[in-house]
Amino acid sequence: MANVFDAVHMPSPLHAVTVPNFPIASGTATGLFAPGEEPSLTGIPEARAREDQTFPEGREIGGAGSHSYSEDFYYRMHILPSLIDVGNLTEKATYTIEVFNAFLETVSITEIGSFDAEGLMLSGFDLPEAVLALTSVFGELLVAMDGPPRIDGRFVFEFTEGEPVTLRVTGSRIVTFSVPPDWSRKVVERLSYWTDVLEARDGTEQRIRMRRLPRWSMEYGILESGETLNLLDSMLAGWGARTFLVPVWWMKSALDRPLLAGEVSAECHTEGRGFAPGSPAVVWQDAHRCEAVEVLSVSPGSVTFANPVGQEFEEGYLIPAKMCRMTQTESSLGLLTSSLAEATLAFEAEEPEDTPPAGDGDMLEGKDVFPFRHDWTSQRKRSVSWSLNMYDSGTGLPVRTPRRNWPTDSLEARDVLFGTIAEANAFKAWVARAGARAGSFWALIEEEQLLPSRGIEAGTTLIYVKNAAYGLLVSETACRNRLFLRTADGERLVFRVTSYMETEGGDFLLFTDRTWPRSVPVGQISRIGFVVLCRLDQDDFEIERRQDLLGRTSLSLRGVQNWVSTT
Repeated sequence: MANVFDAVHMPSPLHAVTVPNFPIASGTATGLFAPGEEPSLTGIPEARAREDQTFPEGREIGGAGSHSYSEDFYYRMHILPSLIDVGNLTEKATYTIEVFNAFLETVSITEIGSFDAEGLMLSGFDLPEAVLALTSVFGELLVAMDGPPRIDGRFVFEFTEGEPVTLRVTGSRIVTFSVPPDWSRKVVERLSYWTDVLEARDGTEQRIRMRRLPRWSMEYGILESGETLNLLDSMLAGWGARTFLVPVWWMKSALDRPLLAGEVSAECHTEGRGFAPGSPAVVWQDAHRCEAVEVLSVSPGSVTFANPVGQEFEEGYLIPAKMCRMTQTESSLGLLTSSLAEATLAFEAEEPEDTPPAGDGDMLEGKDVFPFRHDWTSQRKRSVSWSLNMYDSGTGLPVRTPRRNWPTDSLEARDVLFGTIAEANAFKAWVARAGARAGSFWALIEEEQLLPSRGIEAGTTLIYVKNAAYGLLVSETACRNRLFLRTADGERLVFRVTSYMETEGGDFLLFTDRTWPRSVPVGQISRIGFVVLCRLDQDDFEIERRQDLLGRTSLSLRGVQNWVSTT
């Protein structure tokens, strides 16, 4: 018996095929037959040649067709290219878009939908547009400079046959603000938190953190002339209302060697400079020769870019940068002469400053101890205030009663000097940990408030101080029973006074909550002062930057209620 198959197309993955059955006739085979004659079967054994012998109507054969190139390419529509990465766009760009019909019949483009396509213009397609079998039609994509800084648009093509196909466009619009600051003028970095503080009559506070990450901004002055002044004027006039890529100038790192066109990495100092994978940076030689890059990876001594640089830099800097807008609605230049001008520029970043909080530092009773010291080259102001209820009927003397039995210590000016970028970064990380005004901590009042009269013996809990009326007036006040001791070699010890007694010589013996680990002669005790529970009295922090990596900030601290018992 022989089975006869017609040509069957077997699509993948599974297809059931019905095999036809044929009746078997009896007779003797006569050999070849002439054209047009019906074949006859003879000589077949009787057991197999019964005319009434039939098979079932059919049987199914299961199987899977193998995938082929024709199934990947044909019977669908193609967009070429389907992904366009414009990179760092510095001028408008045009791309040719091809729509290819891989069907064996005519297919029409019925609709083109656009999503997040501000500044992207697709032209050249007349809808509905018929595309003949195995042919192409062409259009143009214009990527304009007007639009959001980050480009991530989609065009979805729909057809009369087949699935919709998407054209995606990615990249960024970047105009680098390449004019550097005049370092003889003030250059300020600013962090802006937001905390809602509610204070009750007894001095207790409820602090609500409204902004988890601070807004970042910077302000600096410039003094320019000649071609750089013309460049500045053009940027302000042509791009001032849009987003700039602004270098963080005080974070610049000098290139260790020339950077050639086509290279994808630069050798420079990277520690603490703010380079991070996925973030922008600027290779900068001067205001007229710079190039924006995207950081791919950072390693000690080198930074790798996502794309090669397009020009050569014999020398210069690699500077981390931020996407910023100018905060002023009006930018003005102070013209000193016809070719010399000065200006003050302010920029605010498009994204908040995500500074990792600092790790654990010195702790006292579960709270941080403020880790930064006052710069005594500047004046410091400290105030003690009381909260009073006052009733005045006008007919007699006014009546004043304290709202609470503790004063508020406020440090209205506390200047902190940073000698390195790492110290300034540590300050920003500490502020992030404190949450600006939202947190509380212990602050050292570094004046010489108590003078030692004897040295400290190891293994004891005693400190002898000269009589300064401490025991008579403030030792039992909750806000003044914590002290710190600093030695001549810089060691700092923080402790709490549990009780006191007056000695025969008129000095005071203070009993502390800690056992002294070693003996300290009286001549080695450089300072004993109070430790006050405080919070920051500001949500905006300005760090004045210097070209030689120095920085300075001024803080306001406010004392808060301390409910810890003195016993």
